[in-house]
Amino acid sequence: MPTKKIKLELSFRKKDQSNLLGILSIVFGVVGLFLFGLVFGTVGLICGIIGRKKDENKTLSLIGIIFSSISLFLSILVFFGLIAFFSMLNI
Repeated sequence: MPTKKIKLELSFRKKDQSNLLGILSIVFGVVGLFLFGLVFGTVGLICGIIGRKKDENKTLSLIGIIFSSISLFLSILVFFGLIAFFSMLNI
């Protein structure tokens, strides 16, 4: 009697679970809160969005997007505040 061999293939496709883009997004967002918010906030926002679209840890990317958005918002607010301040001085 012929024996049937059942071939069971388990393919474990390793997802890229490195949280590099999410962590970079958080770091750039926090640094952007204190230094050059427009530059670091933009880079952090881009890293967060790319990390969110990939199959990385979406929570870290979301936290990075939030920090980066706050740093962008604050830097724009400070920029317009400085324009308003210096326009009042009538230089």
